[in-house]
Amino acid sequence: LGPAWKDWSAGTNSRVALTHGLRFRGGRPEDTGDLVGTSMVDEDWTIVNFLLKFYKFGFSRGTEYANEQIRSRQITREEGVSFAEKYDEACAPEYIDSFCCYVGLTEEEFWRTVRKFSHPGLFDWSSGRPVKKFKVGVGIVG
Repeated sequence: LGPAWKDWSAGTNSRVALTHGLRFRGGRPEDTGDLVGTSMVDEDWTIVNFLLKFYKFGFSRGTEYANEQIRSRQITREEGVSFAEKYDEACAPEYIDSFCCYVGLTEEEFWRTVRKFSHPGLFDWSSGRPVKKFKVGVGIVG
């Protein structure tokens, strides 16, 4: 609604939705990447989707939230980097377990598939689970 409503934002959307019956997701942002508890509350596997996005592109929900907050001058770039570092990879194991159960994958099959589609220049897979090889806000990835 940004072009139609001058001060529209995710925060405005949340406030409007909450006054019309939306309920908070609950849980910890460290488990969901949802810093305000009002993003995509109708679908838990969106959390898994954001995790997959992180491993494929090197950014996810924390970066998106930070970008919006920086552009609206609510936080500094340094605070945004901190958000991205803390929340981009947020996805509690229960969301992965639920997704794997639904699609009929073992956790090992899930991680093999994630590895297959992850960005090889951004993550080290030698220890089984991906480890970032980059620092948010430093350098440019080509």
